[in-house]
Amino acid sequence: MSARTLRLPKTPSARLVLFFFAYAAVQKAADPDAFPGLQHNNAPVSAVALILGVPAVVGAWWAVRRMTVMRIVTAVLAAAVLLVGGAALYRIGPMLHCWGSDRITQGPDGDYACYDF
Repeated sequence: MSARTLRLPKTPSARLVLFFFAYAAVQKAADPDAFPGLQHNNAPVSAVALILGVPAVVGAWWAVRRMTVMRIVTAVLAAAVLLVGGAALYRIGPMLHCWGSDRITQGPDGDYACYDF
């Protein structure tokens, strides 16, 4: 296995953590009042985590497709996870134009400025 090979976690629950990581990765940049100034640009990492977390929801549903009670529990959990993923996507959407930049800051009017150092 080369150093560049990326492997997804094999269990759906480990993949679901990617959604919560994606949400947490952009907290500082999305709240400029609490964290003023330049922030690390974590939006690309957050976007990749969201993309890799989507198969977790599908995998969880596929794993319990024949169990009635677990389907209901999985549907409730999947809805919660997708809401968190949607909130993360809403937060990182305006930041994605700074994909290749090292730092990011939010201006008073809500737009993001990109900086490379």
